[in-house]
Amino acid sequence: LNASGSVNLNIKVQAAPWIPIDEVRLIKNGCVLQCFNSTTTPAVAANPSDPYEQSAAHVTRFNATVSDTVTGDSYYVVEASPNLPAPGITPTVDPIVNSVAENNVPLGFTNPIFVDPDGGGYTGIALAAGTGEPTCPALPASCSAGAVIAAAAAPTLYASASEPASGPGSLLVYLKHLFVHPAAARDDEPQGESEEQRLQEHEREMRKSSQEYYPRHLIEFPTPRPEDIRPQPKAPTEP
Repeated sequence: LNASGSVNLNIKVQAAPWIPIDEVRLIKNGCVLQCFNSTTTPAVAANPSDPYEQSAAHVTRFNATVSDTVTGDSYYVVEASPNLPAPGITPTVDPIVNSVAENNVPLGFTNPIFVDPDGGGYTGIALAAGTGEPTCPALPASCSAGAVIAAAAAPTLYASASEPASGPGSLLVYLKHLFVHPAAARDDEPQGESEEQRLQEHEREMRKSSQEYYPRHLIEFPTPRPEDIRPQPKAPTEP
């Protein structure tokens, strides 16, 4: 952050050759600020023509410094992925990715990058009390249709309004809501199942979907007991 109130974001995206990266998105305060692809400046490098190449020549797909102006506490998130379809449309799964992770679309993102221009400590983006979530402008023309879903699910969790740090709008409460869902009874799921049992069931399902997958921690190499390899005395022979 310099004296004029602008911030330089050094963004570097790296991926294995078999991971398609078509778009890099810069999100500010919960809204998509910029989208970069093969036609923009700076541009996203083309995906390697050989997804099985063994060199590091095409690992770096995007490497640029992007400037932006901040007038108050702000946060940024960077995402990288294939082009995303409009919300509600199932994205196309790359066949190479599908052979490694069935029915998965690769998506990379950073942790929030907090900017505190006045040096007084990050207290959240400036929103008047009771205004709700920020209103995002229209997507830049360079964005894929589905880039709209890149915006944070609850931007106000980083907003400073009338809520104290431990109140309903806090990061801690949001994360608890996101990851700790209320228990709900399901007919197809046995109740009282332990976390260990759920993990075992997940591993069984994973092994069904791929003949090549086997959790490394489940592989056991039998080690003989010392008495099994110790020379045994020969039985006396009859004269």
